[in-house]
Amino acid sequence: MHGGKLAYILSIIILISGLFTDAALPEGDNKISGIEFLTGYGHGRLRSKENYRLCPLFIDLNFDLKNGISQKFNSYPGLLQFVLEPFYSYVWNPDTNMEIGNNFAIKAGIMPQGMKFQPYFKFGAGLIYISQRTREQSTHFNFNEYAGLGAHY
Repeated sequence: MHGGKLAYILSIIILISGLFTDAALPEGDNKISGIEFLTGYGHGRLRSKENYRLCPLFIDLNFDLKNGISQKFNSYPGLLQFVLEPFYSYVWNPDTNMEIGNNFAIKAGIMPQGMKFQPYFKFGAGLIYISQRTREQSTHFNFNEYAGLGAHY
């Protein structure tokens, strides 16, 4: 679990540096507009081993896109953010191991930006390191892409 400790330490450093960056930037510059902690459950089918099962921990660092892009997008009434999403996943099946990586995503809110409850659509891609070897992957490094619906309050 040495890699897991490293992932948590890196996540904390990113979180702290984001807080200091947010406080140091003048008003109106692109800065961290929100930090979210996400977790869940994941699984995948493997041909020659038991199913792959994991529990991820994501730290989303959200940046408002409306301040730094053209007026065309600035008129969008909902939330519009760029998201840096470092993550660590503990994998317990078929063998104990870990995943670590970072996603880059775009998050678009469905309701007007000032609403406290905000359903959103998010899509992105990133790089992932998986410590376990499986028949389905050629190296420990892989790309991942995703899209999803969510909500925050």
